Amino acid sequence: MSRRSVLIAAGVVTLAIPPLLPERHLATYVLLGLTAAVTAGVSLLMGYAGQVSLGQAAFYAIGAYGAGLLTVHGLPPVIGLVAAPVIAAVAAVVIGAPLLRLRGHHLAFATLAVQLILLSLLSQGTWAGGAIGLQGIPRLSVGGFELRDDLAYAYLSWLVLATVLLISRNVVKSRPGRALRAAATSEIAAASAGVPVGAYRLAVFALSAAFAGLAGGVYAFYLGYLSPGSFPVLLSIEFVVMAVVGGLGTLTGPVVGAVVIVLLVQLLNTVGTQPGMPSYAPTVFSYAVYALVLIAVVRYLPRGIVPATTRLLAKLDSAGPSSADAVGLASGGSGPATADSDAVESAPGDGDGGTASEQVTVGESEPSGAACGGAASGGVAADGSAAGESAPGRRGSGGCGGGSADSGSASDGDSAGAGSLSSGRSDVGREER
Repeated sequence: MSRRSVLIAAGVVTLAIPPLLPERHLATYVLLGLTAAVTAGVSLLMGYAGQVSLGQAAFYAIGAYGAGLLTVHGLPPVIGLVAAPVIAAVAAVVIGAPLLRLRGHHLAFATLAVQLILLSLLSQGTWAGGAIGLQGIPRLSVGGFELRDDLAYAYLSWLVLATVLLISRNVVKSRPGRALRAAATSEIAAASAGVPVGAYRLAVFALSAAFAGLAGGVYAFYLGYLSPGSFPVLLSIEFVVMAVVGGLGTLTGPVVGAVVIVLLVQLLNTVGTQPGMPSYAPTVFSYAVYALVLIAVVRYLPRGIVPATTRLLAKLDSAGPSSADAVGLASGGSGPATADSDAVESAPGDGDGGTASEQVTVGESEPSGAACGGAASGGVAADGSAAGESAPGRRGSGGCGGGSADSGSASDGDSAGAGSLSSGRSDVGREER
């Protein structure tokens, strides 16, 4: 199945699921789409630009509060939604200009500090509602059409995700995207090749913040209420865990990681709220699931679910007939070869008109170079294809038997044919004497 067919099937399933879900599960579906959109920005930033951010929830909050404050003060909701990613991107440029000079865990701690500072400002600022939160945010309306129910927001959230994935794909396939991958591998080499590493990283930092801001704008109109407690530090950790579990530097990895983590968290929350469970059970389960899932993925799937699945499918697709079967078909044999495909197969030949001696290495289906020395009287030339390359100036690789004295071929000491090797050495010895 082609990749386009897979994408079309995924789109059809995405559109078909919301009407089938009960009302209590539509909220999870909406939040899943918004979470995957933010995680896509994290994957782009960490997987392609090589920058670690533990404060992505800060830009999520900036977009949400920006859209909410604009609409509360009288602007149309659609203007607030359009302004949300712009506000988050501008904030990222202002914050990232000094912060992106840091590297590694220093940058991670700095972005985490940015989120802590933002949460403190939102809690103390009366302009944002303080600790009580921002209330009175209207529903999103476009041209007189107002999105009232969860079903409409379910489609809107996944439309946002599709837009984010499309932009990410275009960025990755572009020339700056290739430059970013080079900079993530070796910043010094990329800079010496003329890549403006600092400017590209700042642009990707702003783009990932814009993704979070757009998702935050939809989140504000969906809930109609915002508070600093809606954007805890744990939320930033969630985004990083989802990106790592799905696969950093992949387009579909954020979606897979978000689906796995969100559904698992919902399941554990349901278990933790059962009668008889302690009041702290949901919180303990939430922290425990991130720790256990992250440890398991780093241990057994270090590159994430999507890259591991891709490699597995590639191995299954490339699995064909064994090397021995391929040799049997090439030589016109009627029966299947019985030799192990990982071993080197050598058919003995008699020096006078015998069958050819063939050496096949795993993974090679092409015939080897020129034949070694021919037989003295009408014998079939022996094909000495070995794992190494033929030495220049020789008529064939070593290990071929039955060579004539005037053939000028020498037996290579690295060949795998033991019987024919001794014959070739004796001929060379007679020639030297």
